[in-house]
Amino acid sequence: MSGVASGVASGAAVTPRPFVTALRTQRGSVLSVGATGGDRMTVRVQFEALWDAVAIDVRADESVAALVKSALGHFAIPNPTPAEFITKLNGWEVKDAEVSVAASGAKDGSTFLVAYRFRRAVR
Repeated sequence: MSGVASGVASGAAVTPRPFVTALRTQRGSVLSVGATGGDRMTVRVQFEALWDAVAIDVRADESVAALVKSALGHFAIPNPTPAEFITKLNGWEVKDAEVSVAASGAKDGSTFLVAYRFRRAVR
C-alpha cells in the first residue's frame, strides 16, 4: 500500500469534523456558509419534512437565518419564507433567527432541526 490513505495524499491537511455531523449526511459532502476565515464550526441541519440532513461548515458569527436558508436551498425548497419554518436547537426553538450561530448556543457538532411551523395538508 502506498502513502495514500482514504483518497488523501500524504502530507495533505485534513480537518476532522465532529462525528454527529456525519450521521445521515452524504459522506464527504459539507456545505460552506459565510466568508472564509474566522471561527468556524461544523453543524448538521436536519429537515424534518424530508427526513434528510446536511453537514454545514459555518462561521460562528453567521446568522441562524443564513444557515437555515442555505440548508433549505440544498433541500430544493422553492422561495422559503422565514415565518413558514421553525428552527430548533437542543429541543428549543431559536426565537431570533438573526442571532449568530454561536450566540444561539450551538457548538461544533450541534444539530439544528428545521420544520414547517404549521402542519401541511397531505396530498
